[in-house]
Amino acid sequence: MIKKPDKVEISIKTKLLLVIVAVVLLTNIISIIFAYSASRSELDKSGRTILRNSVQMTMEVINLKKEEVKKGLITKEDAQEDIKIYLLGEKDENNKRPINKNIDLGENGYIFVLSKTADELAHPSIEGQNTWLVKDYSGKDVYVAQDIIKEAINGGGYSYYTWKLPFSEALGQKVAYSEYEEDWEWIVVASIYTEDYNSGANVITRNLLIVLFFSVMLGVVLALLFAGRLSKNIRLISDSIASIDFDDLKYNPIEIVNRDETGVLSKYYNIMLKKLVVTVSENREIQKELKSINSELENRVNDRTKKLEETVSSLRMTQNQLEEKEKLASLGNLVAGVAHEINTPLGVSITSVSMLEHILEEFDEDLKNNRLSKGKFLDYIGKIHDNNEILEYNLDRAVQLVKSFKQIASDQIVEEKVKFNLKDYINKILISLKHEYKNTKYKIEVECPENFIIDSYPGTYSQILTNFIMNSLIHGLEGKASGRIYIRVIKEKDYFVIKYGDDGKGVSKDNISNIFKPFYTTKREKGGTGLGLSIVYNLISTKLQGSIKAYSEKDNGLEYTIYLPYNISEGES
Repeated sequence: MIKKPDKVEISIKTKLLLVIVAVVLLTNIISIIFAYSASRSELDKSGRTILRNSVQMTMEVINLKKEEVKKGLITKEDAQEDIKIYLLGEKDENNKRPINKNIDLGENGYIFVLSKTADELAHPSIEGQNTWLVKDYSGKDVYVAQDIIKEAINGGGYSYYTWKLPFSEALGQKVAYSEYEEDWEWIVVASIYTEDYNSGANVITRNLLIVLFFSVMLGVVLALLFAGRLSKNIRLISDSIASIDFDDLKYNPIEIVNRDETGVLSKYYNIMLKKLVVTVSENREIQKELKSINSELENRVNDRTKKLEETVSSLRMTQNQLEEKEKLASLGNLVAGVAHEINTPLGVSITSVSMLEHILEEFDEDLKNNRLSKGKFLDYIGKIHDNNEILEYNLDRAVQLVKSFKQIASDQIVEEKVKFNLKDYINKILISLKHEYKNTKYKIEVECPENFIIDSYPGTYSQILTNFIMNSLIHGLEGKASGRIYIRVIKEKDYFVIKYGDDGKGVSKDNISNIFKPFYTTKREKGGTGLGLSIVYNLISTKLQGSIKAYSEKDNGLEYTIYLPYNISEGES
């Protein structure tokens, strides 16, 4: 289905027109700003120069009048009035003087005279008034007359302030230059409104704005001509692209004879369209082949997935079997250890029974032959008592071993969650393993709070600690004449910690990250399977709902830190 070209929100023609107008405006506005700033700066300089020259010229005229006074040609008062008339003009009936247009200080500029105390000695509108406390009309806390007088007495200078226009209430920015005439104690001031000497800059700006308007108009006309031609060619290409129908693709080239980029674009569009027609045709054939291949691959994937699921199931069964074998192996070691450990008290008990039989035979023979004296009787009683104590002690020891074996073996097989005293249970585990280290100088230290009751799986604790202790004896402390194993239990607020460690060979940094991985062992040649710590890790993280970390350095021992909850939810184990 042929799709109509999308409606363009902003065409290239419009964009190009906007860009050209923006460039013309921007460049002209920047030119106007720089031209206005430059002209105004120069006019500011020339305006200040005119003010200074006007004051200095007035000072020369005053000097001439002072010479006439010295010669007696005129009085001082008449000379001063002549200067005032020269600067402004004669006073009218309202005590005001006109602005002398012969002194060119702009439309509203004029020269006036102040006394050192700010009396207006000559002024167009306020002559005779004192302006010592008159402030700048802008509202700033500036006393205009005081500032002008200060500049004049200090050798002459400029002052800037806001003042009313002559004979008007309108305000304007004003600049004044003042100098001090010492003999007459006059402050001669030439002042001008900045808008007067900046009028030239305003004329330049107005002319530049007219140039800007015609530049923009010319730019718009040129942009319309160029953009119209460009957008027409681009629209032709876009319409051709929009008309492509992949269900019925045909080679319909476009013709643009321009030698610009649009002509090159149309040329390569025609090449692309031709190649596209060939490619689409080839792709249809490939799609048919891919459909057939995908169907075959889907069947293969289904077969492989089924086989993989069977393999995973088999591996899980194997893992469970290996864990059970490891558990039974641990139980077998326990049985062998208890059997070995129980031989000693039972052997001593049998010997004590034999001794008792021998003592009783001697006692019976002496009694029959009337050789039983009081001393011999007491001696027989003492021997019987001693052997009886030996027999009782060893039989009790054998009973305790059997009880420990029965509880630990039962816990490992039945695996019921119960409440138990952790410290007592750790001690029972150590009794069941005592045959493994009793003939060595290895010490096992247990630090655990008294009467610490937890609700968990005691058989799992037995399996974990048995694995740790056997690893320490077989790997960590191997070849050492003496050594230390420690088990510390620390109660926290929401959990408790078991720290197990030894001062043996330790594990290198390269191996410490692998010790919980299945089948990892450094004693494979001696029958190690590498499953012990992997099973321990799984038991702690799943069954006991805790976590374990290992820390070790070569030749600096090994420590396990186990974080465990006080109570375990059966549904999560």
